Amino acid sequence: MQPLGIEQFRSVAVVEPCPFSDGDSNTCTASLSSMVIAPSSKYNYCFSENYDNCPLFLSKVLRRG
Repeated sequence: MQPLGIEQFRSVAVVEPCPFSDGDSNTCTASLSSMVIAPSSKYNYCFSENYDNCPLFLSKVLRRG
């Protein structure tokens, strides 16, 4: 079975995306420098409820505290 693409994943699963996800862009707004992220990281973190395990998300949250 092939893994789902991002668009297919969005249509199948109802998930809360990362609040720092920049839509279809490959940049992460949680990063201080708006770092470009790999498609696999975007798939695993940005469009899943697993974003709280993302190192960039955790760094942003820790900088706030």
